[in-house]
Amino acid sequence: MPRWIVLLALLLLSAGGVMAQDTPFESVTLVGTVQSVLGCEGDWQPDCAATYLTFDEEDQLWQATFSLPAGEYEYKVAIDNAWDISYGANAEANGADIPLVLAEDADVQFFFDPGTGWVADSVNFLIVNVPGNFQSEAGCPDDWSPGCLQTWLQDADGDGVYTYSVGTLPAGSYEAKVAANQSWD
Repeated sequence: MPRWIVLLALLLLSAGGVMAQDTPFESVTLVGTVQSVLGCEGDWQPDCAATYLTFDEEDQLWQATFSLPAGEYEYKVAIDNAWDISYGANAEANGADIPLVLAEDADVQFFFDPGTGWVADSVNFLIVNVPGNFQSEAGCPDDWSPGCLQTWLQDADGDGVYTYSVGTLPAGSYEAKVAANQSWD
């Protein structure tokens, strides 16, 4: 095998840095200063079940919606009830806390993608996806489904550019649109 192919393969394998696991964990906990207002005994507790996210089989994401009072918060996710693995800002393993400022009481939806390590909320981030006639090939139950987040656009590196990459699609002609907030509204 030519040396340049081996070098290219090594570069591709190392380019992504620490990759999130692509299989569900035992638990994913929203940890941070939100916990004490959501029923935990204190903040930054990776084993507090009151702030667990739930794995959504259809979307292949961990997610939950919590009602939070107005205030300034910080959060990230901890994996499997411990601090051994956590994800924060910019999809970084053991990354920085994510700030969340609420001017008024709000229901906030939180998401964690175990494939990319991206942690997002519905206040700081656009929750957009790419519905189209390819979605059933990408793992969604139906095509043209704005609610299926298997085609979720993500800004994992925090540069303001949201991306989605689909695996191999069969030969054909495909169409797509961008939908916000999991609806056609």
